[in-house]
Amino acid sequence: MIPRVRGLLLAGASVVAISPDALLLVIMSSHATPPTVLFYKSLVVSVLSLVSAAYAAYTDRSLLSSLSALPARHVLGMWVLQAASVSGFTLSVLLTTPARAMLFIALNPVWASLISVTLLGEKLPRRTLGAIVLSLSSVFLMCTDDGELPPPPALPSRAPTSGSSAVGDAVALATGCSFALYLTALRLTAQRHSRVDLSALSTGGFVVAGLGVLASTPLHGAPTLPPPAGL
Repeated sequence: MIPRVRGLLLAGASVVAISPDALLLVIMSSHATPPTVLFYKSLVVSVLSLVSAAYAAYTDRSLLSSLSALPARHVLGMWVLQAASVSGFTLSVLLTTPARAMLFIALNPVWASLISVTLLGEKLPRRTLGAIVLSLSSVFLMCTDDGELPPPPALPSRAPTSGSSAVGDAVALATGCSFALYLTALRLTAQRHSRVDLSALSTGGFVVAGLGVLASTPLHGAPTLPPPAGL
């Protein structure tokens, strides 16, 4: 199979697989604060990623040696970018409406294209430029709509929220930018280190995100351990 077609199929399957994520986060927010939700999401995904990475390392002993070829600063930087993307996605969904959060985060291909042009000196084809203009115009049109949709039915025992908030929109927009930087870093890593298994790098970002929530507990004051009742 052509690598480009394979990549498109994997991307499409991944989008379908994670589509319930926003709904599950909203349901969890009925029983816990956003930092707590973020911590347990990072914890669960970290464990699953570590198990997957351990199995991959067991079946392919060259995996660890290929990862050790990457500079430590490079790996840490990718982990920080991924942790920012994971944290921003979770918090933006909880701070604003999931639809608006996904709308702003979905602009990450636009930012990735602009990063490739400004930092990497790549040239974009006309169809890509047209897609960028169309995407930005569509988002601008949706954000300036005067009409208001009826609020969704409240979930049982969920604390009242302010709906669409400027803070949540800003977090979602910043998340799209950080995810674009993360994608660009992954692409550069794949080009310069073709033997490195990039899937193993995804583990550290969730671990960093979870540790970040624990470290910032004195600031937000939200209890993280033990898990709240009903979560």
